[in-house]
Amino acid sequence: MASLHYQDHLLPAPTEFPGPTSPQSSLLFGRQRYLLFPRFTLESGVVLHNLPIAFKTWGRLSDQNDNALVVCHALTGSADVEDWWGPLLGVGKVFDYSRFFIVCCNVLGSPYGSASPCTQAQGESYWANAINTHSIHKATQEKQQGKGQAWWGPEFPATTVRDDVRLQKLVLEYLGVHSIAAVVGGSMGGMAVLEWPLVFPTRFPGQNQKGNQRYIQAIVPLATSARHSAWCISWAEAQRQSIYSDPAFKHGYYDPDQPPRNGLSAARMAALLTYRSRDSFESRFGRRVGKALKGGYAGLNGVPKKEEEQSAKKVDEDRRSSLAQDAAAAHNEGNLSPRVKSYCSNTCPTNSNGTSYFPSSTHHPNNTNNNNNNNNNNNFDSNTSTNSNGPSLSPTATTPPVPNTPHPPTELSD
Repeated sequence: MASLHYQDHLLPAPTEFPGPTSPQSSLLFGRQRYLLFPRFTLESGVVLHNLPIAFKTWGRLSDQNDNALVVCHALTGSADVEDWWGPLLGVGKVFDYSRFFIVCCNVLGSPYGSASPCTQAQGESYWANAINTHSIHKATQEKQQGKGQAWWGPEFPATTVRDDVRLQKLVLEYLGVHSIAAVVGGSMGGMAVLEWPLVFPTRFPGQNQKGNQRYIQAIVPLATSARHSAWCISWAEAQRQSIYSDPAFKHGYYDPDQPPRNGLSAARMAALLTYRSRDSFESRFGRRVGKALKGGYAGLNGVPKKEEEQSAKKVDEDRRSSLAQDAAAAHNEGNLSPRVKSYCSNTCPTNSNGTSYFPSSTHHPNNTNNNNNNNNNNNFDSNTSTNSNGPSLSPTATTPPVPNTPHPPTELSD
């Protein structure tokens, strides 16, 4: 195909096309949708033409156009929520597509469909030409075979989270959304969640609107922050340097069939280290005494191995004394921990006579003294709080004992 220039094939309006736009997005072919925007101005002032964005939807938009639930993916995610938050998606679940019109857009810079270093340089004039000449089927086949114009590569312009939010808003307008029920996202997606109400407090900021109604009804940011710390920036730079140092990287102009796999693997290993704490790694992967050594051999200073292990275990339990630390232990170890104990056995606050401030419900399935006495108004009635399909109160977490006197926080050293 002859060289295509974006000015020769600008579309008059946003137009859907089947994709794919990159080798990686071919993995999602048929599982997501694509929009091609004639032009889009980045926060930096750079104007992109024939800009593709990949997105996916679940459910149906209500007659009032107000039940949209926007999901923002993390750095390495895609528009396919089923792929990375699958257990939360479904009827009766958090992302209930029988109630909500769920929309997830792929961010700029991601290889999974939206404009990125892996898509056509200077914009998808290849697809724009195919749309104008009604040769979609041929273009789809050629794109799946990796044919087309050159990649952006390292010349792709820098983008921001705000750019992603503004572009996703255009997708929602294309879909007919008038109001957003909630925006949900974690990590980098959580940063987008924080950005949404700042950029769009109303549907069309700056315009006189009837009632000046709020555009977004709720936000749910998870594991995120309003800005990157110096620590996070340092880790990210170390990961980038791992990729740069791979000879296959070739300053970003590498062969798509020979990517810098080793550098990316090293960068990903470093990233995974940042997702957990030192205590988390110790509880999951710390040294454990083997069964053959338990109780039969002397340990350090002549102390039997079994006593040494029990002493270390007691110190470890005492060290985690707050409810927050208990929650962290539950996340890190769950019911696989040998220290799992009965629900609220040690961590529930007690009064002077040793009974819990939180009396158990007569309806609680674990209550052995269930005499159907409902006269105590202070009892927690689980039937009024959860239905038959509600959350279980059975023990699933480590609940170490609370020491009699507080102790200083554990100091971490390099």
